[in-house]
Amino acid sequence: MRTSLVVAMAMAMPACALDDRGDRGDDGVTVTYPGDPPPSTGNCPTGETCSTATPNGLSFVGAQPVFLNYPNGLITNINHQLAVGGHDVIDLQLAGKDLALPFTPASASQSVMAIEGTTASQVTIRSIQAGTAYLRVLDPAGALYDRENYASADVGQLLPVPVIETITAIGGGAAHADAFVFATGTRTIGIALLDAPNPTQHRLIDTSLVLAADGGTQTRWDAIQLANATAGHHAITASIGGTNPRSVDVELVDHADAITAIQSSGAVACFAATAHGAFISGLAWHFTIGGIDIGSFDTLGPNCVADIFANPTFTVTASAGGKTITITTTPN
Repeated sequence: MRTSLVVAMAMAMPACALDDRGDRGDDGVTVTYPGDPPPSTGNCPTGETCSTATPNGLSFVGAQPVFLNYPNGLITNINHQLAVGGHDVIDLQLAGKDLALPFTPASASQSVMAIEGTTASQVTIRSIQAGTAYLRVLDPAGALYDRENYASADVGQLLPVPVIETITAIGGGAAHADAFVFATGTRTIGIALLDAPNPTQHRLIDTSLVLAADGGTQTRWDAIQLANATAGHHAITASIGGTNPRSVDVELVDHADAITAIQSSGAVACFAATAHGAFISGLAWHFTIGGIDIGSFDTLGPNCVADIFANPTFTVTASAGGKTITITTTPN
């Protein structure tokens, strides 16, 4: 079972193209994983004078949003896209550890990005207007430890997204449902910040985002918990940079219209319960295999189950939201 399970998980999980390395870790050239060359000694971007203390550069680790594979099905420098007016806190790392060397951060374009402050190895940056700007990290003599480019864009859409499910559509983590509603009760809801709709729409970061709703408690920068929420439409207020509130409509439902299988090969099966075609996040799922109750496969989310009997295929009955379906998986 172990081999088939690992294969199924690899098929199901989102493709990850996140690259936190600065330009000096990319041979002095801004490129994107997996096509990056490995770091090598002496990289220095054209036009810069580089410090010898960081020959392989730094990592620039910023905030990550919930439900990472939305909207493009993969994660490409997601922490390098800021919402105009918003913030990000960048943890500078050297060889996998927080940077302990003395440093000074600088924005290469102060009209696009401002430095708000530093704490230990962290730099807080704020987007001023749409555009791109390098965050440059300098040694006491003004030589470059490393730099990384950050893009800023206006928020064009704010959409509710799941916080506990990974697989929401056929195609595994490389795909996602087109729309989301949420189960009634105490429910945590993610809010995705997106730039203007286009074929390569981006998730935007704002660690100073303020979320509010009746009976709501913000649990992280892009998620809010609604207490004992009833069926119907609820308004969540999202304030970019803590100002200029905008309303996000969230629908909660108390039953499903249908259940379908969205992953059914080998040792893993995942399901989608839907209401008027939208994926329902937060439902309680019940699975049986061979008449035995089986818990969810939490690595992938509550709507997925793994066979514990080491069979090449298995038959599972899944129930959620008042609907039930029985399927038999196919071999990998």
